[in-house]
Order: sequence, then C-alpha cells, then structure tokens
Amino acid sequence: SQALGIEAAAATDAWQKAEKIFAQTETPVKGPATIFAGAQASALNRLLERNLSVRVSSAAIEIDEPIRIVGKGVSLDLGSAILRASEAIPYALRIERAENAIVQGGEFAAGDSAILVNISKHVLILDSRIHDLSGSGIVVTRSSAVTIRGNEIRSMGHAPIVLHGGTDSSIVERNEIVQNTGASNMSAGIVLSDRNRD
Repeated sequence: SQALGIEAAAATDAWQKAEKIFAQTETPVKGPATIFAGAQASALNRLLERNLSVRVSSAAIEIDEPIRIVGKGVSLDLGSAILRASEAIPYALRIERAENAIVQGGEFAAGDSAILVNISKHVLILDSRIHDLSGSGIVVTRSSAVTIRGNEIRSMGHAPIVLHGGTDSSIVERNEIVQNTGASNMSAGIVLSDRNRD
C-alpha cells in the first residue's frame, strides 16, 4: 500500500459509497392500491394517469396500446395477468422519464418485446414471466439505478435482457433465462451494448 499511496480505509470507504449508489429508494405507497379488473391496456393507462399504486386483478390484458409508466413513485403490480400484444406494438410496457417506479409480476406471453425502460432512474422490475416473444424481454437504455430481479425469461427471439447506451449503476440479479432462440451474440442471455440494433 505504501508504493501506491493507498490506505486500508480507502477500500472500505469506496465500498460504502458504492452501497449508497446502488441503494434503491422505493417511494412508499400512499394508501391502498387501486384495483384494475379491466381487459385492455388503454383502460389501465387511464387508471395509471390518476393513481400512483395500481394492482391488476384481471386474468388477462390485451395490449391494444403500450402500458405507460411516467412520473414519480408509480407502482404497478400486474399479479398473474397474462399480457398479449400484436407484433405491431414494439414494447408491451414502456417506463419512460420515470423515477422510483416499481413493476411487479405479469406474464408477457405474445408480441414483439416486453418491457422498455428509457430515460428513467430508480426503477424496479420484479418477478415477471416473459416468454415466446419475437423480440427482447427487458431493454434498459439511458437510465440509472435500474434493478431487474427475480424474472423468468425464456424462448425469446432476441436478447432476454439488454442494458444499452448510457445505462449505469444498475443491477441484474436472480433472473432465470433459458431456451433462448436467437442465434447471434446480440441474442445472448444478457447483453451489454452501446450500439444500436441493426
């Protein structure tokens, strides 16, 4: 340590600072979650515009337009709902310009890609099932402090998880990724890239 001029306390200090960077700041939910029992994403979006915490009780949701999460402190519990989109909709769920957002559960079972996180920070994506889509599972771009945890992703046409250009301080842990169908390196289980798709 003498030759480098580093003291033992410097390593401990660095780890403590890193822990603070990666600590998630979950906004407490104010009051009980509003229940959504509808069948279409457009109706869910109208509810999300007026409520910070929404829990889906429906068995299935037709993705007639992408589910949109924007703003601060939004919590969406998709429960066991099966979400099906057409190939014409690039992402079933879009988290854009959001902060302290939580998306939990849901089964993304048809369509192009499941979840996009774009220009957001402190986002949790937890316990979702994503399978048999022609595109990617979860794509994170230009975002910070995103945690992707406990998701089951299988049989995808492209990468199950992509951390893309400008994404930092993010965590991918305890996800199960199996039976991917893509043949290129850009279809690997977890892709870290700063290049745009061809």
